[in-house]
Amino acid sequence: MNLPVSTAVLGLAFLVALPDSPQAAVGALEGFEDLFPDETLATGTNLKVTRNELDQAFIFIRANKAAQGIPVPTAQRETLEAQLLDKLITTKLILARANPAEQEKGKDFQKAEVQLMTDRLGSDEAAERHIIASGVTQAYYLQQLYEQGVVKAVIEREVKGNYLVPEKAIRDSYQGNKQAFTEPESIHIRRIFLGMVSPQTGNPLPEKSINERKTLMAELRRRALEGEEFASLARSYSEDPLTRSRGGEIVIVKGQTKPEFEVPAFGLRPGQVSEVMAIGAGLHLIKMIEHRPAKLRPLQEVEAAIRLNLEAKYIEQRLPGYLERLKKEARVKIQLAP
Repeated sequence: MNLPVSTAVLGLAFLVALPDSPQAAVGALEGFEDLFPDETLATGTNLKVTRNELDQAFIFIRANKAAQGIPVPTAQRETLEAQLLDKLITTKLILARANPAEQEKGKDFQKAEVQLMTDRLGSDEAAERHIIASGVTQAYYLQQLYEQGVVKAVIEREVKGNYLVPEKAIRDSYQGNKQAFTEPESIHIRRIFLGMVSPQTGNPLPEKSINERKTLMAELRRRALEGEEFASLARSYSEDPLTRSRGGEIVIVKGQTKPEFEVPAFGLRPGQVSEVMAIGAGLHLIKMIEHRPAKLRPLQEVEAAIRLNLEAKYIEQRLPGYLERLKKEARVKIQLAP
C-alpha cells in the first residue's frame, strides 16, 4: 500500500501503512514474486532477504548521506551493501521476536518521529519533499521508522533486561565529566544593529548613507543613556530580523562571536550601554542585561541523561554477542554475495 504523501506525513493513517507483523509485510509482496523474480541473498529459519530489499536500503542510505553532503563513492558500494545486508538480517530477526506491546511501541515511535519531522521542517509540504528526496516510497519510509521503534523496544527487553545503572556509576560519571555538564559563560543583552552593506548585493553602502547611520546610532545611544527604553528603540530601529521583534534580546555564549565584539560586550556591567561599535557589516549598540558566569549544573539536573548514556553503553557492549546468537539460532546462510 502506498499512502498519499500528505496522509503519511501527518501520521493520520500510520496504522494503515504498517503491517501487524513482519510476516504480513512479506505476505503483502508475495503476489508480485512470480511477475518480478528476485534474487535471494540470505536465508534462515523464518528469514529471507532479497536483492530488492537490499537495493531499497541502499537507495535510502545513499539519499540520507547525500542530504548530509556525504557522497557514497562507487568503490564503497560493495562494503556498504555488505553492512546493509547484515543490518537487514539482524533487523528481521529482532522484529520476529517482538511481542504485541513492542509492535505498538514501534507505531508510537513512528507517529512521534513523523510529527517531529513536520515540526522541524515547518510544514507538511516540506516534510513531503523530505520523504520524496529520500528516494523511496512513503510506505517504505514509514516502515523504517516503525522498525526502528520495534527494534529499540525488543533490544531494551532482551539486552538491557532488568539492568539498573548503579548510583555510584552515575556519580562517578558526573565527577569525571564536569566540563560536559558545565554551562559556559554567557551574556544576556539587547542589541541594535544597523547595516553598512546592501542586503541585496553585499556591497558597502554609499559613504553618505553610512555617515547617516552613524549619526542615527549616536542619537540612539544618547536616548538610551537618558533612560529611554532600549527594547523600544531596538524594535523601532534595529535591522536584525532575528532579534528586532524581541527588542534586540539575545544570549551570546563566550567564544562564539568575533573578539572585536565579544571583548567589549563581555566587559559591560549590567545596565550599561556600550559605545557604538563598527564591526563587520554593520554598527552595533549593546545594553547589558545580565552577565552569566560559567556554571556547573547540579547532579540532579543531569542525572537522567547520565543514566540513559550509561544504559546505552551497557547495551552497546552486549549487542554484538546478542546479534551473533540470533543469527546462529536462525542458521543464517548468505546465499549470494551482495
